[in-house]
Amino acid sequence: MPESSPNSADEIASEVIIISFIVRVWREEPSSKEHEEVWRGHITPIREGTRHYFSNINEIPALIEAHLRAQSSP
Repeated sequence: MPESSPNSADEIASEVIIISFIVRVWREEPSSKEHEEVWRGHITPIREGTRHYFSNINEIPALIEAHLRAQSSP
């Protein structure tokens, strides 16, 4: 029986953690010509199912990072 190397596929797979998110984004039309359109949305970690709403798409990386930090805390 061949000896498995420390980098075998089974060992690597046992160390991989996959966290999936659903990101939904939509555009809200401005209420008047003086206002700009707004992109809003929410991000949902699939395992937990809790939605985190945002009103600026630039918030998405911070929301994912906060979730990943919370998952790695004991």
